[in-house]
Amino acid sequence: MSFKSFPAHVRAHLRISRAGLLALALVGTVHADSGRMQAGPPLPAYQQECGSCHLAYPAGLLPASSWRSIMDGLGRHFGTDASLDAQTTQQIGTWLQANAASRGRLRDAPAQDRITRSDWFTRKHRKID
Repeated sequence: MSFKSFPAHVRAHLRISRAGLLALALVGTVHADSGRMQAGPPLPAYQQECGSCHLAYPAGLLPASSWRSIMDGLGRHFGTDASLDAQTTQQIGTWLQANAASRGRLRDAPAQDRITRSDWFTRKHRKID
């Protein structure tokens, strides 16, 4: 499969440097325009299930309403069926709610509940196609 055959949003994720991914994975806190947010300890089920297809984004990058919408729509997760069993869905959903953004601009749900469409993300990455 060639790089160009991946959807645009997947190609954008793949362009993130390995160093950037490592830094994001190792960081215990998330910095955004709203200030510093303490992330909870990583949930193994979240890292395993969500991280198997894409970066397991820190829960603090979206508000609780966005995570609720995402977890309620796993059967149509951005064009893919990402359904999980009820227990795993409940466990991950509870963890995401507990660690979701709750301050500043991150309280507002971005378009289509996409991290990459949030105001702070687009501003920080405006020089990247």
